[in-house]
Amino acid sequence: MVEYSGSKLVDNSTRLFRIYKNGTTIIIKEYVQTEWWEPSYSYFRGEGGKAEIVNSHIKLLQPDGSEYMEGEQAEAELLRIGYPYVPLFSKLPLEEDYSYTSKYFTLTVVDIKEIYGRKCLLVQAKTNDAILLLAIDSETRMLLWLKGECTSNDCKGWSWEQQLTLIDDKTRKI
Repeated sequence: MVEYSGSKLVDNSTRLFRIYKNGTTIIIKEYVQTEWWEPSYSYFRGEGGKAEIVNSHIKLLQPDGSEYMEGEQAEAELLRIGYPYVPLFSKLPLEEDYSYTSKYFTLTVVDIKEIYGRKCLLVQAKTNDAILLLAIDSETRMLLWLKGECTSNDCKGWSWEQQLTLIDDKTRKI
């Protein structure tokens, strides 16, 4: 993920997500490597947060294991920070102009296109502080690409973009 303030590069991050499924439980673990250029150069490598999804109920955990948030608010956070899977992705129909609204976000399917040989839903997501454009693989329902822009007064002008590459551990195919 690359993040900008105006046209100035602020940070460059590499994130790896490992997804584990056990029955009706999905666990997504984040590993992070980040370089910051603002306000001065620094580097971090380590574990990020963790999402536990049990029958579509989401809990976000901090790296120390403490609970950060849960429910619909956690789902909005997964969207906002670009986790590769959100349970709601599986419920979106292949239907242009379909819209889903919750207390924390609104999702609208704006188009259905082929991207890198995959049929994708292009979805606009609006949260309380960001507008995102998501490309979601229609078959796997995994996020392939995200572009976001901050809309709250304290961070206007900040934008970010990330592209995800899906790797199957068993076959190592992309």
